[in-house]
Amino acid sequence: MPCWFFMSYTRVDDPVGEDGVRTFYDDLKAAVSARVQDQTPPLAYLDRENLKPGDSWPDELADALGSCRTFVAIMTARYFTREYCGKEWAIFEKRSRSPGGSVLPPLIIPVLWVRPVDGELPKFATDLQMTFDPNVIALEAERPLLAAYETYGLEHVMKRRNTSHANIYETILEQLAKRIIETAKAHPLPSLARSALLSLENAPNRFASAQPPIPGSGSAASRANFAFVAGTVQEMTGIRADAQKYYGPAGALDWMPYAPDEAEQIALIAQTAATGKRLIVNWLSTKAGLVDAIKQAEKENSVAIVIVDPWTARHPEYRPVLSQFDEFQFRNCVVLIPWNRSDAQTESARQLLRDDLRQSLSRSFDTRKDIYFRHDVLAQQLGAEISVALADLETLLAPYREPARAVESSQHKEPPQLNAAAG
Repeated sequence: MPCWFFMSYTRVDDPVGEDGVRTFYDDLKAAVSARVQDQTPPLAYLDRENLKPGDSWPDELADALGSCRTFVAIMTARYFTREYCGKEWAIFEKRSRSPGGSVLPPLIIPVLWVRPVDGELPKFATDLQMTFDPNVIALEAERPLLAAYETYGLEHVMKRRNTSHANIYETILEQLAKRIIETAKAHPLPSLARSALLSLENAPNRFASAQPPIPGSGSAASRANFAFVAGTVQEMTGIRADAQKYYGPAGALDWMPYAPDEAEQIALIAQTAATGKRLIVNWLSTKAGLVDAIKQAEKENSVAIVIVDPWTARHPEYRPVLSQFDEFQFRNCVVLIPWNRSDAQTESARQLLRDDLRQSLSRSFDTRKDIYFRHDVLAQQLGAEISVALADLETLLAPYREPARAVESSQHKEPPQLNAAAG
């Protein structure tokens, strides 16, 4: 059955154990449920609620996007940096357009969660943003409080829903529920089979054009190549318990190395560090030709960072990838291995994980200087380690470039050892 709304959000904006997007989703679903006769589930869709460990996430998401009646987007600055959120938006937007493609009914309903302090949200989203009528609030003295939503976002109101903003929060839920129901009835969408829908793998990222350009010439020398040796949630379900806490449907880019306490995706951590060094991010495929990709980057004097998940190193499909990579000692590549001390499962398996890593990356463990190989990288260190590694590599590669690029200084005092790639 079609659900009334699909809620699109980034998990980083919904920390585990806190009142956040999930609580708002539950409240909104209840508000919709109270106003419709048909109670056939699912009334709404949120991936944490609907997906179960082992489910095929892309297929399940595609099914929901192919049948939902409206699309509620939880807007933050980080939301518009998430590729999969951009794909969800693009799939629903294409589905909701008229056959001619020129008419877009108001079925996408963005809700401001946190207003950015730095920069602006994309205009195509803010033009659709949900607004709320203060005149429906009974107490005139409370009406100005509704401005808190416009000024700060719904998270600000929600945190005060049990005190000063109780009526404001209820008003927002009521108006949003009515908007969802009335819009869905006014613009009914036929459900699409999965085969008739853009796949999540091939869908365009609606937010790609909304990203600010990263300074740089765009040449190979101004790129930061990243490879994340991390599995998908499906691959890792049999390797570690509660895999859905750490991995996502998009595979490596969705990996959260310090979850569940810190639900920051590896792609965003890396992207932030690269942007700080004025480098353009280039994501490398791990399984398909990783060594060849880094060889090409070395030939172009382009820096590369390989970040390895200790648990994925135990997966039979990834072990040979690491072993093959370990045969080479690239002058342009640093390996980082995050370690999550806050995760009891990882801590209890420490020796087992370390033994597996040493087996797959024996040369790196035994012979590479720490400028090229750094393990046991803690949560508070990873961003800084990536930044230092990029600066080190930029310094190392500068003599090979014509003309040389300006690079930032590194904290390393010892001159690094350069090793030519060898088979």
